[in-house]
Amino acid sequence: MRAVKPFYSWVGGKRRVLDFIEECLPAKFGNYHEPFLGGGAVALHVMARHPEPTYYLSDLNKELINAWECVRDTPEDVIEISTIHSERMDKQYFLYLRNHDRRGTLHLLSPEERAARFITLCNNAFGGMYAENEQGHCRSSFGMVRTLQTDNLRAVSELLNTRNVILNAQSFERGLDHVTAGDLVYLDPPYADDADDGTDTFTGYVKQTTQATDTFQQAVKRYMNRLTQKGAFALASNADTATTRELFDGWNTISKSIYWTLAQESRVATERLYGNYLLTQALSDREDTIVV
Repeated sequence: MRAVKPFYSWVGGKRRVLDFIEECLPAKFGNYHEPFLGGGAVALHVMARHPEPTYYLSDLNKELINAWECVRDTPEDVIEISTIHSERMDKQYFLYLRNHDRRGTLHLLSPEERAARFITLCNNAFGGMYAENEQGHCRSSFGMVRTLQTDNLRAVSELLNTRNVILNAQSFERGLDHVTAGDLVYLDPPYADDADDGTDTFTGYVKQTTQATDTFQQAVKRYMNRLTQKGAFALASNADTATTRELFDGWNTISKSIYWTLAQESRVATERLYGNYLLTQALSDREDTIVV
């Protein structure tokens, strides 16, 4: 099996912290669930190492899920259309692709054309930042021309076709019925936005989550409580804030300092994992830094 990585850019993606997350996964688990798929770095990482489970992957963003389905089912069509986009790419062409939703023409595109559009927008947006406004229209601005990594896309397609993968465009709560005792659920929701240093947290991936409010974080915590009642392993990434510290008081937790750059702004933040089971190094005090 060839090495795989996410096939589009995604702000908040976990590709650079996979070793940190891997250390905190249970040694054995049943099926795998990821209800905030995003860039899919963790899902792909686990999938490559564990062929047995059924993988329930979902996200509220319908275009994102469509892209995964097309990469699995018709990768060469996606590559062909994406290559055409790359050859034509400049700021004007980027805005032409982006504004299909504003023009009301997105529904006229085939699934493969929509997938290529989504991947192209993610990869060529400023800061690799896909974002939506309150109308559900993509509001990303043009950044730079990036060519699709076709070998990696084919490797992702191969991996998806050698695993039992179920994809759904839905809210995170709707996946609860598929979870059984012993399953692993990894959550990477929009982060709490009350960081101690006053910096903002980007949460505008899709119109329904433009703000990571206290109410939303409480809903995620209630979901994790229900996972615990079902006997599932629940592991969540989030920021280290007053909100998350209060919500997850008494849970196993582990943190790592991360140096990251977003839209030309760089800072050090604390990435924290919260689990309902004993994390591998939950009792250690880790202060090392990862650059992302």
